[in-house]
Amino acid sequence: QNVVYAGGVSGGIFKSIDGGSTWNPINDQLNNMIIGCMDQNASGNYIYFGTGEENSGGDGNSAFIGSGLYKLDLATNAITSVSTTTTLYRYIKNVKCHKTDDNIIYLGTYTAGFKISKNAGATWGNAKLASTSASVATAGFINDVKVGSDGSYVFCYSTGVYRSATGDEFVTAITPPTGI
Repeated sequence: QNVVYAGGVSGGIFKSIDGGSTWNPINDQLNNMIIGCMDQNASGNYIYFGTGEENSGGDGNSAFIGSGLYKLDLATNAITSVSTTTTLYRYIKNVKCHKTDDNIIYLGTYTAGFKISKNAGATWGNAKLASTSASVATAGFINDVKVGSDGSYVFCYSTGVYRSATGDEFVTAITPPTGI
C-alpha cells in the first residue's frame, strides 16, 4: 500500500496515497496545527499525534504552544481531541503506542514528564520505580521514548534512563556503560 502520513510543527498532518508523490492536508481545519510527533496504534485503526514544540521560535525565545493529544481515525479521517490532555500536556515531544494493546499510550512531554494511559487516553498516570513504587519523571523534559515489539519501553529523562520490561508503569533505572 502506498499510503503515507506526515506531520510537522509548521504544517499539520498530510496524507499521500501515491507513496509521497502528492500530498493533501487532513487537519487544516483544526485550531492547533503544531504537530510534534505521531504514532499508529497496534490495530492500525488510529494515529495519535501530539501538539506543541518547546524549541525556540524565530525570535529565539518563544515556544509553540500545543493543545494536547489528538486521535485520527484512519477509516473516516475524523480527528478528535483526547480531552484529558488539552490543558495539562501543551508540549508533547513523543507519543508512542503499545505494540499489541490499543489501550496503552505513552507520552513524553517537555514540561509534564513521562505519562502512561492504560485506557486509550481517558486517564493518565506516572511511571513508578519497581523497587519502591515512587513516581519518577513527573515533571520536566523527556528526551526520547522507544517501545519494543514485546511491549517493553525505555525513556530518557534528565536524571537518567528508565526501562519497563513488561510495558506497565513499573520501571527500573538503567545505567549505560561508561565511555559511550
